Amino acid sequence: MVHRDLLWAYHKGHKDVGLIQVRNGTSRREMESSHSLLQAVSQLESTLKQLMAPMSMNDVCDYLEKQVAYMSGGQGKDSSVIITFPECSYFRDIPAEDLDKVLTFLTYIQRQPGVKFIIILDRRLDTWSSLKTALAKIAASFPGNLHLVLVLRPTSFLQRTATDIGFRFSQEDFMLKM
Repeated sequence: MVHRDLLWAYHKGHKDVGLIQVRNGTSRREMESSHSLLQAVSQLESTLKQLMAPMSMNDVCDYLEKQVAYMSGGQGKDSSVIITFPECSYFRDIPAEDLDKVLTFLTYIQRQPGVKFIIILDRRLDTWSSLKTALAKIAASFPGNLHLVLVLRPTSFLQRTATDIGFRFSQEDFMLKM
């Protein structure tokens, strides 16, 4: 109790801190250490509150209207939830924070222990480099238990060939956490 009062007095900048220190045998260094620890805990607590705050539909409304990603209601064989990323020419321009919000919103409702997610990534009209970027973004942003990623690869002859070769020689680049 006295130690907490001492920290409070130190935090508020009271003049009697020196007297309280001497009486309790607490050194200034110990007080500063305890004070910095309290500040760190307070900062961590506020960060956790922000992360745990319920997300609003308004936070992701624009991207959901543009159908950057959606849940069709389908399920895999083992009741995995399917999230579809349809062809989207501006996918690479979506900021990582916004993609995080969309994925968090889509997975939040279904997030229960043991729920798995399947992603269908449609990139038939895209290039190999865009496909690679999209996979990297999704791997970095996906907050749930990712079970399977199905890719509809580019359909033009040149891009399809590049995709085949790219997947063959850089498979370890696409090892997603599942």
